[in-house]
Amino acid sequence: MAECGALFLKSVSTYILLRFNFGIVAFALSHLVFSISLNFIYYILLPQALTIKQQNVSPENILLVQEFSWSCILKFVLSEGEKFLMISLALFESNADYSLVQGLVGMVCRLLLNPIEEAAYI
Repeated sequence: MAECGALFLKSVSTYILLRFNFGIVAFALSHLVFSISLNFIYYILLPQALTIKQQNVSPENILLVQEFSWSCILKFVLSEGEKFLMISLALFESNADYSLVQGLVGMVCRLLLNPIEEAAYI
């Protein structure tokens, strides 16, 4: 239900922003609306609804959800942090070169190390 509401807000905000000719920025802003609304529902509305309707939600489960959320945020920052730094600090040409080299190196590593990985599974 939470995702449904957040997706509805994302769709409406995308439509409105595209009608006002925001271009490609409309998709980024609508995704931001989706993220904010989903976090609002999960962290503000849902715990209040659970404490009102159900008294069997243990504090350990709430702590586990919080730890999982922080680990997801940390994983995102560690995996996508280099892209944020490249976008904010580097020129467009060097960013394109870096992306090309990163993609080619990743492909070469996958081709070279794939037989070793498959042998490890057998």
